[in-house]
Amino acid sequence: MRQTWPSTGEHIIQLVKDVVRSENDHKHTCTLAGNTELTAWIHRSEFMVEVRRTNCSLAEIGEQLAWPGAALRSSPYEHGVAFPTPCINLDTATQRSISATGFCKIDFAIEREEAC
Repeated sequence: MRQTWPSTGEHIIQLVKDVVRSENDHKHTCTLAGNTELTAWIHRSEFMVEVRRTNCSLAEIGEQLAWPGAALRSSPYEHGVAFPTPCINLDTATQRSISATGFCKIDFAIEREEAC
């Protein structure tokens, strides 16, 4: 994370660690360069993140959250290798005004490779 995103990667990974170590619905916040504020928590087994005052690219923040989600995901298969691919979907229909931020959801498509 630090190598690919040197100015924000360490903050994002620390936020993820803080959230997974805490109780459900307990919110944690970090501030990135440019005053971008991230608040994250787990709700009903989903990792939730709210981004405020962003000068960063929302796509870049999504990439930083999707990468460890794919890399650290357990295989759903008993045998063989699973390849998770993150899919980031922006829901612009939920925008309430021009200045509002849309919501996005990160899902993972999982492909299976059979053992030789």
